[in-house]
Amino acid sequence: MKALDKFRLLDSYFMIAIDGTGHLVFKERHCSHCLTKEKDNKILYYYHNVLEAKLVTEAGLAISIETEFILNSDGYSKQDCELAAFYRMVKGLKSSFPQLKICLLLDSLYAAAPVMDIAKKYGWKYIITFKEGSMPDRYDEFLKLKKLCSDNAAEHTDDKSIQSYSWVNDIEHKGNYFNVMELLETTTNKKVRFVWITNLDIGKNNIIQIAKGARLRWKIEN
Repeated sequence: MKALDKFRLLDSYFMIAIDGTGHLVFKERHCSHCLTKEKDNKILYYYHNVLEAKLVTEAGLAISIETEFILNSDGYSKQDCELAAFYRMVKGLKSSFPQLKICLLLDSLYAAAPVMDIAKKYGWKYIITFKEGSMPDRYDEFLKLKKLCSDNAAEHTDDKSIQSYSWVNDIEHKGNYFNVMELLETTTNKKVRFVWITNLDIGKNNIIQIAKGARLRWKIEN
């Protein structure tokens, strides 16, 4: 019924936030698929986690559209992980919504070439939190190139904050090219910094809107 069309990013992409979350915790083994939390070779507890994909909007909606359990795959020893569950999940997401224009909103765990390869294969866009430890060489390259791209800057001011934006385009990583955007937000109480990588084209005319979309990833906790 196109009820959510007005919430598309850049009037094109539905924003899908993906993140893992705790689901069930047990003192004793619940089943053969339990994950384990260990310390000093001692099992502290057994648990089940789940990976959720939610369509998020700036109006506050967070609608679950795909779920993948993070499970111990061989019964006891081989621990499943969030990234492995993601690679399984996206196949179902593409199968369920083959024509949907999607922009994935992801945390820094997903700043990796295989994730970029999947986005390229499926024709999806992505916005991924970028931390120095994710891809150290590319992060350092971004910091160096930013000094050479002083014209790539924009600012937005309202009653609550001053938002200063900067960006660098066309950084290569294992056959993929992405852009990096940075936001410095200053309020009366604090200053915060956000950095993301994306395969969306970035410029003065859209960086504010893209950054606003990137921050919607937190709505997956709703």
